[in-house]
Amino acid sequence: MGIVLVMAIYPENLLRDPGFAMDRFIIRIGYLPVVAALLGYLSAYEQQRRQTAATEARIRLCRDLHDGLLQSLTGAALQLETARRLMEKDPQTARNCIADIQELIYTEQRDLRSQIRRLKPPYSTLPESQEDLAGRLKELAVRIERQWGPRVELDLKLDQKSLPGSVAHEVYFIVHEAMINAARHAKASSIRAEIIGEPHSLRIVVTDNGSGFSFRGRHDQSELAKMNLGPKTLRERVASLGGSLTINSGDRGACLEIALPIIEERG
Repeated sequence: MGIVLVMAIYPENLLRDPGFAMDRFIIRIGYLPVVAALLGYLSAYEQQRRQTAATEARIRLCRDLHDGLLQSLTGAALQLETARRLMEKDPQTARNCIADIQELIYTEQRDLRSQIRRLKPPYSTLPESQEDLAGRLKELAVRIERQWGPRVELDLKLDQKSLPGSVAHEVYFIVHEAMINAARHAKASSIRAEIIGEPHSLRIVVTDNGSGFSFRGRHDQSELAKMNLGPKTLRERVASLGGSLTINSGDRGACLEIALPIIEERG
């Protein structure tokens, strides 16, 4: 605005020029504060967007660490205790146990590197697009069997090519926590996970023969949240994806039914 005013005054005869349009000149000056205000608004919006993205990234990291690394470290600690007891009585079994722990640590290191990369600006919510969900779930099933002892069965009926990378990432951790809870807390000896892909949705059903949750009966997402029942991080993860969680808990085990919408990612 200052530059425009200076140009209007110097040279002095500019305002006296017959071709000079005062109304157009005032309108153009009026444009400048409007543009400045818009730029200020866009700057504030961008700053808020980045802060929101950073907050969401931290929330996702907390969930992933709880559902993945923390649970795995707990299992590794138990395996180390088992290996220590077997060191003298059965050295070969102890060595196999230590080898399993090494493989577990390698897997968690890989996952942690991926999580750290997603925390770097611009805080991408997407894992690697080539992530092999079926392969990771099969690896998870073997690891849970070795760490916790139950028999784990997988039934995968989905087209991984049509599954967005962000959904595949979340599905892995949903199944991970559901299985760990069944093996660790419910002391289940048998766990079955069924994942069914549909045109615009995904259904996950995890059943076990353990002791169930602290409650009995069938409860949907709203009831679980209202009464604060079931695994909190799993409820929050499903809710953040716009999905629904239903838990049927009894003396002979529990069944978790999860429905997730699938929204295609646009590049």
